[in-house]
Amino acid sequence: MSIAEHIAVTHLTDQPQPQPEDITTEAAPAAAGVDLVHVPAADVVIEDNVRTAGDLDPAFLASVKRHGVLLPTIGYRNASGAVVVRDGQMRVLAGPRGGCHRARVRHGTW
Repeated sequence: MSIAEHIAVTHLTDQPQPQPEDITTEAAPAAAGVDLVHVPAADVVIEDNVRTAGDLDPAFLASVKRHGVLLPTIGYRNASGAVVVRDGQMRVLAGPRGGCHRARVRHGTW
């Protein structure tokens, strides 16, 4: 028997989805000096990135449309007060196309 016969490939969208009554909303303790803010995606500034183009994969867009943006981005406020995203360019770009018009950004002084 080959190793390939023991591998099952699945995607997040193939997994059973939790029912609303199964979801708990306990807040995790906040880290000192780190805030989670919700800002309009159109107002977010994207820091220089290794990706020079924002080519969005169709499977990623489908996931964002179905589940929303699952992980917050990471950023900071610049000298003029704008929220700058350091990690999460593709999530910010995909959000509005998937119906999420506000970006969740963890920001702090790091």
